[in-house]
Amino acid sequence: DYSIRKDIKRLKKVFFILQYIIILVVEIIRANMHVIKLILSPEYEIEPEVITFTTDLKSDVARVVLANSITLTPGTITAMLEKDCLTVHCLDKEFAKGIENSVFVTMLKRMEG
Repeated sequence: DYSIRKDIKRLKKVFFILQYIIILVVEIIRANMHVIKLILSPEYEIEPEVITFTTDLKSDVARVVLANSITLTPGTITAMLEKDCLTVHCLDKEFAKGIENSVFVTMLKRMEG
């Protein structure tokens, strides 16, 4: 049952996975810098926020990867994942902006095909 198309599809997935890991590491570093800035800035008042959003990712694996990626990023914790609904606690309202359309969601949609 060999097919060159299947091999190409697998190679594309490997490429997407490597690209996702690189983007995840970059986002972790950026979030670390933002959290350090929040902690060290005496005049900035931290405003925690809990948001709930739905995602249109099809597979359970993609939704779990999204939830884990959000949790790995400093300043955010995925509190609950039920089917396609995620509840995320953000250390500051800045972290909540655009989380439902983040680069993680875009990459995972591309990986799902």
